[in-house]
Amino acid sequence: MSTITPMPVGPAPAPQPPSGGHRAWYRRPALILPLALVVLAAVGATLFFVSSPSAITARGTVLDRLTGQPVAAASLYGGGKSAVTSTRGTFQITGIAAGTALRVRARYYAPAQVKAAQTPVTVRLAPVPVPVAVTSALTGQPLPATLVLPTGDRVQARADGTATLYRIGPGETVTVTAVGYLPAHPAVGADHTVTATLAPALTTMRAQLQKWYRTHHYQSIIEWMLSPATGYTFTGTSPSDWVQENKQTANDPQTAYIGGGIASDGTGVSIQISRPGWHWDAAEIARLSVSPALRPVTLAGQQAWHGRVDDGHGRMALWSYGPAFVTVYGAEQRPVDAVITGIIKAMTSPQQRS
Repeated sequence: MSTITPMPVGPAPAPQPPSGGHRAWYRRPALILPLALVVLAAVGATLFFVSSPSAITARGTVLDRLTGQPVAAASLYGGGKSAVTSTRGTFQITGIAAGTALRVRARYYAPAQVKAAQTPVTVRLAPVPVPVAVTSALTGQPLPATLVLPTGDRVQARADGTATLYRIGPGETVTVTAVGYLPAHPAVGADHTVTATLAPALTTMRAQLQKWYRTHHYQSIIEWMLSPATGYTFTGTSPSDWVQENKQTANDPQTAYIGGGIASDGTGVSIQISRPGWHWDAAEIARLSVSPALRPVTLAGQQAWHGRVDDGHGRMALWSYGPAFVTVYGAEQRPVDAVITGIIKAMTSPQQRS
């Protein structure tokens, strides 16, 4: 006969932990901290997303502050983004935070900065000024010249020979012209300035030399013709005293005689300026010279004549240019030729030859 064991009466026993004393995986201390960190990170990311500024598309136009014209090819940088303006000066940068500082740069302009905004912005760049000074190589006086930029734009210098150029930079050349002078092509310097010294045309030089003669500005004639000449220096009295003491009138009524001085190497120079309406024929003068026959020679690209002087113990050289006739004499032909070559270069620089 089977025996039935009665079930105990009362509350059910509490569940027992798993055998071996191990806790459930989700209650282990080693997992509680990482899970908490994951939850905190998720909450932080949510809060950051809510509080961070939203990305926008920044738009705008870059203009020249002086002219109001659009500035093409200007660069904008900021927030890891960049853009370049179109030919109409417009730009667009997508995915950038509002308020991001955008640095704006363009050739020939000072840099600027603007903040990215939801509404279109206008950036006005200030062009870098390039001061210009134009003077005459003959008189040292300012010239009201015309300046032509590489773009073809023309700017007129003021009466004092000054002007201000824009949209041109170091290394680029400007064409400078003035009435009575030969064109020059100076480059913009590293300091963003232009200095132009124009050589006179032959007609201008002739008129100026004759004017200096009529007004007794003999020192100006000397400085123009001799100062740049290598190898010739005045000795004895000062140049101004030298001119005063040696200025004479020749028997030939068509010329004024300025000369005599001797250089430290024994070389002398005389200068004669023809009066208006007269001109020199150096070849005929050389042929008629009472000295032994003078031979034609090319010095500094110009026709001159040289040879012995009357007594046969010295040397001389002749050269004429416009209203000026130059005679150089000394003990040896080489220094004589060197002095007159310096004078030729002073009066007929490559830019000045016409």
